[in-house]
Amino acid sequence: MAATTGVQYGVGLRHARLYALDANGVPAATAATYYEGLEIAAPKAWEMTIPDARRISHVGSDRLMAQDFLPRIEPSSATLRMARADYSIVAAISGVTAYAVGEAAGVGYGTSKQGFEPNIGLLLYQQSLDVNKLRNYRAYVMPVCRAILNPGSMNENPNEFSVQALPQIVSKHLWGIAYASGVEGFTEAELEEYQAVDIPHVVSFKGDGATTNFLFHTSRQAVSTSKIHVITTMTALGVCTDVTGTATKATTGVTISPAPASGVIVTVFYEYAD
Repeated sequence: MAATTGVQYGVGLRHARLYALDANGVPAATAATYYEGLEIAAPKAWEMTIPDARRISHVGSDRLMAQDFLPRIEPSSATLRMARADYSIVAAISGVTAYAVGEAAGVGYGTSKQGFEPNIGLLLYQQSLDVNKLRNYRAYVMPVCRAILNPGSMNENPNEFSVQALPQIVSKHLWGIAYASGVEGFTEAELEEYQAVDIPHVVSFKGDGATTNFLFHTSRQAVSTSKIHVITTMTALGVCTDVTGTATKATTGVTISPAPASGVIVTVFYEYAD
């Protein structure tokens, strides 16, 4: 199928997923089996607030002579609204532990961990239509952000929970490749937008010095090998290598030979069928 064009009509919010990040800012796999982050179940809406740029007025002779712009200095923020509580998500976002009291599950809000929330990555997508009105998916990726989850109210309305997300300005993709002026046209960003024919997905694996075959989840196989867009390896020292051209791709996973050394993170961005 032909590559997408970046022209699309999007609606709704189908899926949201968060990734714990390691010290190098890539999804923190802990084994040679796939790490897919955590699905944020029942997302309702993603609303982002981006402050206006600074408008500069050049005044002389009692009138406006010219106007210009400077980049904004206020940070952007976003709110993710969800229909369902999930203590595993609270724990991952807040850096706390979901605990048990007898047979009851519990979690804390407004804790001593405030200000020490972990960095996470976010991937969200909605359905869209391309210029020919064929099904596509419009996605946002935030390589690094901090988030705070607010507990829902109790009233006659269905419960709704919200996450305040603060995207960070970073210099590389979620899978570790640095932005480059000659490729992306920029060297720093806080948010990326994608159009994909099939569902975009990011997984990571942790090398053990012996494993060469890194398999995807059986329910989320790549549509085709051409849908495996990038494969990277990241050493503990943060050295990222794009091995997309040398790895062996299959719809079930990727093979990297020789085996990545113990502790090396393998990250893959690909698309799977709905």
